[in-house]
Amino acid sequence: MKNIFVFFKHKQSNDTTEYKIYKHLKELYKNTHSVSLSFSSIIFKDDSYQIYCTFSKSFIPIQEGDIFIIRQISKHYKNAVNLVNIIDNIKEELELTVYHSYDVIDFFNDKYATYLFLKSNDITTIPTIYIPKISLKGNSTLLINSAKQLGYPLIAKILDGSQGNGVIKVESETQLRSICDYLYKKSGPFLLQKYIRAQYDVRVFTFGEEILFSMKRNRSDNDFRTNISKGGLGERYDLSKEERQQVQDLLDALQTRFPEQIGAIGIDFIKNEDDRLYFIEINGSIGIEGISKVFNIDMSKIIAKKIFEANIKEKSIKELSNTFSPPKNIEANELDLTED
Repeated sequence: MKNIFVFFKHKQSNDTTEYKIYKHLKELYKNTHSVSLSFSSIIFKDDSYQIYCTFSKSFIPIQEGDIFIIRQISKHYKNAVNLVNIIDNIKEELELTVYHSYDVIDFFNDKYATYLFLKSNDITTIPTIYIPKISLKGNSTLLINSAKQLGYPLIAKILDGSQGNGVIKVESETQLRSICDYLYKKSGPFLLQKYIRAQYDVRVFTFGEEILFSMKRNRSDNDFRTNISKGGLGERYDLSKEERQQVQDLLDALQTRFPEQIGAIGIDFIKNEDDRLYFIEINGSIGIEGISKVFNIDMSKIIAKKIFEANIKEKSIKELSNTFSPPKNIEANELDLTED
């Protein structure tokens, strides 16, 4: 039987999305294992690759067709990067299914890379300027001129922030110098973005090329950010036909860019005062609490079921159909109806 490996950033914690997905997969499929990205290793022994499952304290052979679920990694943890790179190196040899590979995670974690992706695919997004790691003491011309191009107010944003962290509204050049001096010291390169006035954004939850749910996140009175973690208020949002098509076009472009597996992700857009749509982010490690509450569902259970159906249930049915030969039609005169 093939295995499903669910990866945790560090230790197994019951309140994480990874644990909830792992728990539901374990209920669906007994060969589901949990692995720590920080404290695990892969070895080659007895003609097979084996991965150390930290929480069961055992090495488990990796089999052809195994499924790996890796939601997020930090470049600051060398073991995590090395482990995911090893999996990437053997995935073709063993025909592994990986949600998500290192390249995919790296792409989702880089806001400028996703911006360039949107631009190159003619998908409407917010004007953005990349600011390299420069010292404001030595050279602030690029920074100041970039801000003038966008106009105030504007948004300063670190490349790998999440849950609204590292996103700062800038009202003036004085603020810009102060904020970006801090970002230079703490973050390195960052982005400047045109500020689009919007009372809400929309988070669309998808799996593969399928649109699952969409949620409006209204801005709180005390914060310009709409993230649920920052006090944003969520409610159900029904995509219009045009919005659904634009999201689908983005998913198709992602599938072309990454022909490998794309699992559960979040796509965010806003609409300005003229009702024009701007895509702002693609998130590879989505939070699920807000959507679960708004729709009264367990999003982790839905993700687990999607993974199971795509890789275990559906493939098992296909494999069975390939080996099953239906009986030939038997004519009535071929049957022996003689009683004993």
